[in-house]
Amino acid sequence: MKQTPKLEKSLVIKPKKEKSRLKQMFNGYDTNKPYPFEVVDKGNSVTEKHLSFPCRQK
Repeated sequence: MKQTPKLEKSLVIKPKKEKSRLKQMFNGYDTNKPYPFEVVDKGNSVTEKHLSFPCRQK
């Protein structure tokens, strides 16, 4: 009777991947809701757009 070699069990530990700030901000956020911010154009010579928190409900 042939014996099959026993497989060694090993434990692989991977470092936890750090989430980006944007992903952290939307962690657990219901995607069916509108985003909690609005894009605001500051009207500079080089158009700068900023996120404004919180978004006013219309």
